[in-house]
Amino acid sequence: MRLRVSCTLSSAIKSKVDSASMKPKSVMLVSKMNHNYGGKGSFFDDMCHFAGVKNAPAEIGVLNGQLMDKEVMLRANPDYFLLSISWELKHDIKDGYKKEFLEDPALANLEAVKNNHVCYLKDKYLYASNQNCVWAIRKIANLAYGDIFPDEEEVFLKGY
Repeated sequence: MRLRVSCTLSSAIKSKVDSASMKPKSVMLVSKMNHNYGGKGSFFDDMCHFAGVKNAPAEIGVLNGQLMDKEVMLRANPDYFLLSISWELKHDIKDGYKKEFLEDPALANLEAVKNNHVCYLKDKYLYASNQNCVWAIRKIANLAYGDIFPDEEEVFLKGY
């Protein structure tokens, strides 16, 4: 299955990116749930590979399990920050978490912040280490490159 998912998604993404002469984008996951998740070797790192984006912390040698702090953010300088949907967003305080990034002077010179590429991503996309990860991969690719995949109803397969 992994090979089939990889070939189909990677081919679609690669052809779209190549045809638009886009440079590969980099992303960084910022999770309030787990500050040590998202480095090289994580499932998120695999999803980034399949989505055709660079996992910025992995690119600078940060391994899964290492702290993703502000120092890592500054060194990684991603094109996009992907923020896990936090308690605040689930309770209609929509701008709180994103605002922290956009107004932090220490982050002001980062590409993602300068270009307002600080995006929310539902937890189901970030921690989807199951057969439904294809939806997460598509979502990450669409956030970085535009509408590579059409917005369609997500059909989740049950694993039992």
